[in-house]
Amino acid sequence: MSTGQRFEGVVYIRQWGPDAGLLTFWCPGCEKGHTVSFGGAETWDWNGDVDKPTLTPSVLVNAHRSSFSEPGTPRTKRDQKRCHSFVRDGKIEYLSDSEHELADHVVDMVALPERYKNFLSN
Repeated sequence: MSTGQRFEGVVYIRQWGPDAGLLTFWCPGCEKGHTVSFGGAETWDWNGDVDKPTLTPSVLVNAHRSSFSEPGTPRTKRDQKRCHSFVRDGKIEYLSDSEHELADHVVDMVALPERYKNFLSN
């Protein structure tokens, strides 16, 4: 892998070394992107697959302000709910402690929407 930024498969990758960087994926439960780091100390393990990613351990996003709010929409202190999931083989397995309607469901990962690709590219 080369360093840089790219959209590929169902993820957006910002890479700063051969095996380290940030990975963003779309969360249909939150209707926002979630970002994790990979390839360094205290990061997620990523299988390197951009079409069917697997991340370990689970991804826990606690309620906080999100950088992925719609343009022109004011962000509140708690505009993103708690979201807890496993990302395995291109599927998001939502755990029961998630605070959205996809808790206890498994969904296929999808590419980031074009409006978010534009946001991240700038």
